Amino acid sequence: DESGYLPGGTGWYRKKFTLPVSCANKSIVLDFDGVYKDAYVYVNGTLLGENHYGYNSFALDISDAVTCDGSTENVIAVKVEHQTPSSRWYSGSGIYRDVSLIVTDPVHVAQNGTFVTTPNLEKSNGSDGTVKISVDVQNDGSDPANLTVRNTVFEKNGKTALGSAEKSASVTAGSITSIESSAVLSAPKLWTPESPSLYCVKTEILKGDEVLDTYETEFGFKWYEF
Repeated sequence: DESGYLPGGTGWYRKKFTLPVSCANKSIVLDFDGVYKDAYVYVNGTLLGENHYGYNSFALDISDAVTCDGSTENVIAVKVEHQTPSSRWYSGSGIYRDVSLIVTDPVHVAQNGTFVTTPNLEKSNGSDGTVKISVDVQNDGSDPANLTVRNTVFEKNGKTALGSAEKSASVTAGSITSIESSAVLSAPKLWTPESPSLYCVKTEILKGDEVLDTYETEFGFKWYEF
């Protein structure tokens, strides 16, 4: 009764795929949006990680566990255990949200690595379009990286840049560095329930003129009082 008359127990998932040579020496991350409840993730027969909570997302770096030659088959296997009863309502079982394979340069924006705020809206009563952007840049390579972080603000689905900011930094090997910058928009459109105007920050990580990674973050100009 505790699980809505549907079974719990143990389930297995398998996915077979090949990766091209172009993925070699890249950062390859397996991202799970949700698995209920105890998940064990194997890549080519090796247990790479576990997650023991059914309502959070989690990610695993599988770069060193896969073969990238365009012909060798890689196998991901996920074992999911759901021992009932486990909650006061029907919680579902197994992989119940999307799973993504994220391939990037070794120097890239970290997972969920942007934080966008509009700090001056309340004091300006919505007229100050300052956008503060903090970007966590991850360097999985073996050498330090001298790079530029470029943030450009657009209206959602828009093509015209409304504001931009660039900042140079050095990120040591095997580390994550937070890089902050600000862009200013004139007369921002405020988000309201009746008119939910949205914007997007396009973050680019550049090494010289080469774009190593691109990452987009949606946001709106809004504030609340209680």
